[in-house]
Amino acid sequence: MLDSVRPGAPVVGSVRYPDDGVWHPGGEAGVFTFSVADGDSDVVRFRYTFLGETSKSVAASADGTASVSWTPKRSGPFWVEVESFDAAQNVSSRTVYEFLVS
Repeated sequence: MLDSVRPGAPVVGSVRYPDDGVWHPGGEAGVFTFSVADGDSDVVRFRYTFLGETSKSVAASADGTASVSWTPKRSGPFWVEVESFDAAQNVSSRTVYEFLVS
């Protein structure tokens, strides 16, 4: 059977650089975790890009999560854009995770 159903938009989180509208001290790497939307069990990878840099991909673990480390090079508003892909290479809508670095 052909899988034509797009996965849900990924959920993004970071303890060091949360998307909370508050300025957070920079200069250190932050770990950003990508996870599957509720009910998506066949996500195999995530494609992400920080602040318009070249996009990269990371494989999803068996539990549908992946983590990447990224260090801001200056202060200011930042964002990471993330999409999830399922085993049939259907792509989700994009999640934009915004955070502030002082």
